[in-house]
Amino acid sequence: MSKQKQQGTKLETFVAKMLNGSRIAEGGKNDKGDVLFNWNGIDFYVECKARQSLNVTRELAKSIRKSKSQFTALVWKRLVKTNGSRRQPDGVPIVVCLTLDTFLEIVESKLGNEFYDKAYWDKLPDTS
Repeated sequence: MSKQKQQGTKLETFVAKMLNGSRIAEGGKNDKGDVLFNWNGIDFYVECKARQSLNVTRELAKSIRKSKSQFTALVWKRLVKTNGSRRQPDGVPIVVCLTLDTFLEIVESKLGNEFYDKAYWDKLPDTS
């Protein structure tokens, strides 16, 4: 297995564990993504990319077409070559890209949740 493939597999495994989901086996034309987890009773797909550069809007659109689901995220771990031959994270270690509609649905699902509405926000410092 190539070094790049190993880094991609490691990212997929990490994301699956963090989301309490599972890695999806590559399925050719039936491939829906790299990771699948359940969110509020809905299958949520994740496409993982570990590379130096990425057109996130294009890759997110491709991931949504592939999964055939609005509930799709793109996870990108930006890796750059250092003075050695190792590729390492640069800047923010891992970013998640969603459509605005999907992001709003996630945020709105938290409204009415006592922890989200009161307990958490009351503890934030007042910056006014």
